[in-house]
Amino acid sequence: MKSLLGSLILFLAILTGCSNPVALSSSAAPSSKTPLNRSITMGNFTGDGVVLDMWQWSFPAIQAALPQVAAAGYSAIQVSPVQGTKNNTSLANGFAWYLFYQPCTLTVGNAQLGSEAQFQSLCAAAKNYGIKIIVDAVLNQVADDGTSGQFDPAVSSSIANYAYFHNLGTVQNWQNRYDETQQNLGNGPDWDTQSSTVQQMQLNFLKECVADGAGGFRFDAAKSIETDVGIDQGQSYAGNWWETMMNGLPNSSSLFMYGEVLQDVNDNALGYQQFVRTTNVNYLSQVSSAIDSQNLSTANLMNFTHAVSGNTYNDNPSKIVTYIEDWDNYEGSVGVNTSGFSYNKRLLANAIMASRANAVDIVFARPNENLWNDPVLVAVNKFKNAAAGQSEYLRNPSNDSAVLIVERGTLGMTIINAGGSAYITSATNLPSGTYTDMGPSGATFTVSNGTLTGTMPGTTAVVLQAGTSTPTAATPTFNPVAGAVTSGTTVTISSSTSGSTIYYTTNGTTPTTSSSSGTAGSASASVTVTSGETIEAIAVESGYNNSAVASAAYTIASGYSSNYSTMYLRGSMNSWGTTAMSLVANNVWQVQVSLAASTAYSYKYDATGNWVSTSNWGTSSTSGIAAVGGGNISFTSTTAGTYTFQFNDSTLAYSVSGGAVATPTFSPGSGVITAGSVITVTSATPNSTIYYTTDGSTPTTSSLSGAAGSAIASITVSSAETINAIAVEAGYTNSSQASASYTISTSTGTFTIQFINNGSSQSVTFPGDANNWSLTANTLSASPNQTYNISIPNIVTSSTLAQGNNPNTLELQLCNTASGWSGAWGFASWSKSSNISFSNSTDTQLSIACNPGQNVTLTVDVATSTLSATVQ
Repeated sequence: MKSLLGSLILFLAILTGCSNPVALSSSAAPSSKTPLNRSITMGNFTGDGVVLDMWQWSFPAIQAALPQVAAAGYSAIQVSPVQGTKNNTSLANGFAWYLFYQPCTLTVGNAQLGSEAQFQSLCAAAKNYGIKIIVDAVLNQVADDGTSGQFDPAVSSSIANYAYFHNLGTVQNWQNRYDETQQNLGNGPDWDTQSSTVQQMQLNFLKECVADGAGGFRFDAAKSIETDVGIDQGQSYAGNWWETMMNGLPNSSSLFMYGEVLQDVNDNALGYQQFVRTTNVNYLSQVSSAIDSQNLSTANLMNFTHAVSGNTYNDNPSKIVTYIEDWDNYEGSVGVNTSGFSYNKRLLANAIMASRANAVDIVFARPNENLWNDPVLVAVNKFKNAAAGQSEYLRNPSNDSAVLIVERGTLGMTIINAGGSAYITSATNLPSGTYTDMGPSGATFTVSNGTLTGTMPGTTAVVLQAGTSTPTAATPTFNPVAGAVTSGTTVTISSSTSGSTIYYTTNGTTPTTSSSSGTAGSASASVTVTSGETIEAIAVESGYNNSAVASAAYTIASGYSSNYSTMYLRGSMNSWGTTAMSLVANNVWQVQVSLAASTAYSYKYDATGNWVSTSNWGTSSTSGIAAVGGGNISFTSTTAGTYTFQFNDSTLAYSVSGGAVATPTFSPGSGVITAGSVITVTSATPNSTIYYTTDGSTPTTSSLSGAAGSAIASITVSSAETINAIAVEAGYTNSSQASASYTISTSTGTFTIQFINNGSSQSVTFPGDANNWSLTANTLSASPNQTYNISIPNIVTSSTLAQGNNPNTLELQLCNTASGWSGAWGFASWSKSSNISFSNSTDTQLSIACNPGQNVTLTVDVATSTLSATVQ
């Protein structure tokens, strides 16, 4: 919502106002809707472009910067409002920014940005770079003279006609949708956007912009221009402005358009999203808080939350735009004041937002600052363009919530670090190889067998992309694996890199290309083991980095040897008692212990069970290696389960593995959903894999699965089914099975019943909040003297937007479908089993009390014109 001169305090009040929509009634109904034939697209950068907001840049200045903007990877440029203003002061001489939002004309060109000819030149030049020019269109109000609803003298005589405006005073109650859409924002006269004359005038302006080369629009104060959908549908103020603009614009599906819909309980965002994308300002707060707290956990940032009092849901990313800052925030006039946000905070925030799939990030170009052209952000922009259409995976590597990975399909990833330098390990879909940051850091990372490792620099972002690395040959494997074998056993060494050569040693030294080898190019070698030895091997292939060294130690089976006859685990898990360990290989002792979840434990290994100083081992300065008489070793179990403690009484190496993977959860949970809904199954155990069935059977590791190591699976549900899921991770006990059952919200379709009223045939509908007040659902007509049942699902649940005033009440109305809402009837008075009162004099709604998720069956008896209801 734009701040108008002298009204900044009033607009700040907009953001704090929250209430449920107020039901209005009037004998006048809105005009019939024009069918909408438009899909929400972004032309040649659908969901994968970044928009540069060149705030208060003149047309010639933007045109001069086009080579740099294109080189920085931006797909579109948003310009300040192009309409005439009431002040001819140049930008350089102190033109007040908010005057852009008090327009005086419906034509292109003003004294600040440039002439229409200069705008045409800019659009033509931008087209050569594949860049769209997005116009900030101000079509809700015009300039005032300081008095509410009065025109400034500079307002063009062609539009300064009070018949074109609502003339209903200034908005006082921002909790009332009628006031918000029909009254003045501040003093600015409010266009009568229901008027067909006004609609045509404004459409002509938009057409002029498109003819000049504009590639889309930002609709300023969009929330103050009424719709005829969502919470506006059926209201006295509803109108078809949006249908008129969308259907009237040539090739509208190729234009990128979004509306400024600041989040509020009455914002009707889902309604506006039937026409254009909308702004999601909650994500600004989510990302800002995450960076400040150095907590970029996927739980904080996965969803684009749309949260207002009593109305919280997750926005569809393909129907929103995001930003960390715009001019309202920068100037501190509306919402979060971002003027104090540091350069680096805004850089990290844009790196996060621009990396996400489908949602469009808008980068704000502050005056006299080049953040928009920072090499880090340039690398992110280019990667986003290359990743168009790729799926998205969000991860926190090494359970480090200060670091976020946004991976796109198999192409690559952006890694954002809000904390200090950190060594990270993460599952990845990138092929094995060595990768260097596409940005300025020079940081390198290694991918081997689906695992990414490397040191992530602090407080920055890096971009890794497939096709920019030198691949690494796959690390060799051994068959049989290390351990006790019989004398004469043949060990086969192999690499999955076709055409590679295996080089190996049998004395524990590091192999080189001068060591023994298998057949060149066979990716295989064979070694006969006749005595205890350690084999080390590498795989080498032209055009690849040499593989990591693989090692396997073999002994000849004749019983296990050890330096001690006994070994005990002692610690807080057994009240520092002696739990005997078993010898499972030469010098290797092992024991399994059941542990509770999320409890910090301390323990040591003890050979005699009586704390002899020379034969008990604890922590040392080297991770994973114990020391004689060392301190207590700390361990925290992530989940309840069985853990394996292991100790080598020769090398003093120790380890703990196992535990149970966290049980999966479902979003949304069990219940009634619409066909085609996507169910997200997740586990809190990072790097786990979700396996699931949709027929109620028990899942196994042979069942369907999500992406390996992503801890997530997405399932599209089109019919009633039960999903069972488990989470599996190597070295852990499989999770418990989780289940969720779903049924599909049914639609009654179209029935034919004929009502006889005063001797005339009538067709009717029963629209209501269960079907978003649709006029086409539940249409009835048929012969008299028959009884017909119509089932209307009450799909108002705790997780969906309740269209009515009471989420536990189903609201209905009766309409004459032959003329739409203009022939609306109501139930002048109604109770179960009472007569239907057919009357054109009222549009009173009837309410049927029911619980969320219950179905309501209406029984219509044509012969007696009676209506009854059953709630199930």
